[in-house]
Amino acid sequence: MKEQQAFIPTLPWVSEESSWEGIAQVIERHILPRLDSVGVMLFLPTPQPMPPNATIPSIEGMLSKPWRNPYPLFAFVVSGNSQMILNGQWFNLPAGTGVFIPANTPYVAHTAISEKVSPCDVLSVSVFTFGALIHRCRLSPTAHLKSSHYAVLNPNLWDLCCMWMDLFPPSPTQRLAGKGILLAFFSMLLQTNALPFQAQLDNLFPPQWQNLPLPLQRALKWMHHAFERPFHLVRLARYCGVSPAYLCRLFKFHLNTTPVGYLTKLRLSLAKQLVETTDLSIADIAFLVGYRHLTYFIRQFRRLYGQSPSQVRAQVRSKKRPRRAIPTSVAKPLWKSK
Repeated sequence: MKEQQAFIPTLPWVSEESSWEGIAQVIERHILPRLDSVGVMLFLPTPQPMPPNATIPSIEGMLSKPWRNPYPLFAFVVSGNSQMILNGQWFNLPAGTGVFIPANTPYVAHTAISEKVSPCDVLSVSVFTFGALIHRCRLSPTAHLKSSHYAVLNPNLWDLCCMWMDLFPPSPTQRLAGKGILLAFFSMLLQTNALPFQAQLDNLFPPQWQNLPLPLQRALKWMHHAFERPFHLVRLARYCGVSPAYLCRLFKFHLNTTPVGYLTKLRLSLAKQLVETTDLSIADIAFLVGYRHLTYFIRQFRRLYGQSPSQVRAQVRSKKRPRRAIPTSVAKPLWKSK
């Protein structure tokens, strides 16, 4: 298996299809009817012989070798054909089919044949103890579009997934029970409101940011859209059409900070709101806003706010304020433009 040399950039996907409403429509109009029709076989595809000319495409932000996801994952092909490798086996998934990837199973999300990727639109649902993270991606030979991640906070989703994993792969006599579990799981996704990350982040843009230079506007849009993803200055600068040094100068002149400094404040601002307004664990909040090391997250949080996340939460609860959803209208901008 070779790595394809042609580079495919990963770009933010901002459209009705990539919104939560668009994702909910896929679950309601595609996944649930297919589950009702074919049952558990929807997520039990049959592997095929791996083509000798199969390659791993070079997609920005994705590994060029098998990856082990520490959490279980459901993937559903909305359109096109998704070609992937799961546990050393090759799958060609047409529209209307899916796959379940158990935790820590090596897989390659996309492959190419003769260095040509097959266009596809895929909905992914990663399951965690707090609920699920959902996003949608669209792959073409020229771009890898990726939506925001939407968090559905409902621990019952994890319980249902555990019931499914206890059966996986289900025997013929267990398939009816498995179908009921999967129908309950995906129905629950629709019954639980997704955490409005994007609404919050939209309120944290600098004042009159639309008047800033276009490369800086593009950088801010990317950061607000992909705040939880690993940060790469060179990739961001390439996306904005400028050099890394020039992009840093734009941040310093107009916002009096660095790209990393801006992203850090953005992540921690959202984290503080989650600490104050949800019952998520501190570790889960750190993960949601893009930190993979809890100790580092707590250190950064304390440096910005002068208190640890636990201290902030205890202070809020001591005031005995009623629990509420994260507000979408009171967030103040983090930055003052010159």
